[in-house]
Amino acid sequence: MSVPTFVNLQGFIVNKRVVKEAAVLRKGAILSHCIFTCPMSWNFLTKSEKYCASWLSAYHHGLQWEDGTIPYSMVKRLITMTVIGEEENNANKALVYIKGREKREWLADILNNGDLTVETLDTDSEDIDSLHNLDVTNTMRCGKHVKNCALQNVFKIYNWWSQRQKEFMKRRAVRLLSRRYDLTATGYKYLEIGINVGPPSYVEIPLGDHRGHELSLSLETWNGFYEQRWNIYKMLRNEYKDNFISVGPLKGDLHGAAFIRFEQTS
Repeated sequence: MSVPTFVNLQGFIVNKRVVKEAAVLRKGAILSHCIFTCPMSWNFLTKSEKYCASWLSAYHHGLQWEDGTIPYSMVKRLITMTVIGEEENNANKALVYIKGREKREWLADILNNGDLTVETLDTDSEDIDSLHNLDVTNTMRCGKHVKNCALQNVFKIYNWWSQRQKEFMKRRAVRLLSRRYDLTATGYKYLEIGINVGPPSYVEIPLGDHRGHELSLSLETWNGFYEQRWNIYKMLRNEYKDNFISVGPLKGDLHGAAFIRFEQTS
């Protein structure tokens, strides 16, 4: 599955849009974060422009006009370079997501690159909540401000998109084989092993009880399951001798310390 690039911008509006902070997350792992210097001295701003900039600093993003270490002259070149990536082929049409229609126009003006498709999450996913209400789990702030941080926002929208993709792919998968094993004499707690055919195709191993609770896994338990993955695979094949089961190369992902899933690497 191709992972889009996610971008968030913060800045000022003084006769024109001024980028102050930019955060870019590519492939879900390559992160770039920049805070730019001001394009002109504070003294050159009009009274109304100073008022607008001061309001944004006090009540919106908390960034100051004088903040930043990267020269403002590098805004377009640096943001374009981080969005495209130095190793990418320019002929490859890349999908870029940003939240907010105005910021989409802002980013499109900065990039001005026909090899990029800039879309808003609001258009493609109408059920997305405001940035303020999105989950802050597994995010970070840059330390310059406590709210509306571009760095935190880009993680928020990436995490939201990732969760939606997992839910969508899980709905597409069809359970082919399943077997539940009791972990206690009464069968109150159990381990269930199932093979789902997609895409994606994966072996799923949830732990639970009959009240609907999930059991947390210690690191030792997880390592034990991972080391025994081939025994589990052989057990499933022996259980269903009339069906050919091929799960391919396996890797393990631990989801929320309450769920184990072995996925194909290919």
